[in-house]
Amino acid sequence: MRPVLVTDLLYAGRALLRVRPEMRIDKALKLIENAERADRFRRVTGIRHRGFGDGTLAGAAQASGLVPEPEICDPDFARALIVVLRAIVLHGS
Repeated sequence: MRPVLVTDLLYAGRALLRVRPEMRIDKALKLIENAERADRFRRVTGIRHRGFGDGTLAGAAQASGLVPEPEICDPDFARALIVVLRAIVLHGS
């Protein structure tokens, strides 16, 4: 997976809002897995993966579908962002 930037977090948070709160950690881990798969594909072929994007977390999130951008202070969105960060930490452990 390419380095995670703020945009990646915001897009992943929007993707997580599409699923029930109890499903969000699994969804976040799946987005990371898909971003890694897309990045490997991009490095080998030189093109973006049709199903998972360009190897960024934002690309994987976009491919999975996003809700319209909420306000950053929306409590549910804030919780989704926390889940994304937790998944990144879990994945790196």
